Amino acid sequence: MHCSVMGREALDAAIKNYEGVEVVEDKMVCHCYDVHLSDIKHAVSEGVTTLDELSKKTGAGMGCKKCRDVVEKILNEELNSAN
Repeated sequence: MHCSVMGREALDAAIKNYEGVEVVEDKMVCHCYDVHLSDIKHAVSEGVTTLDELSKKTGAGMGCKKCRDVVEKILNEELNSAN
């Protein structure tokens, strides 16, 4: 993970804390495109059913491709839980 990504996450959490917003852990899935678990869940709720569709909509798995297997696993889990 790049230091800039970690810095951004810390800054976002600090701002939410300052504003009194409860910080709920939203797992980062794709660091290259800043895609979180909630982004994948939202895409599935909007009708995304394939890894290619998800990648086009969110960018997940399109950069370095290290997360592609994890993204696909999460997508399949979300699709199975929706049924």
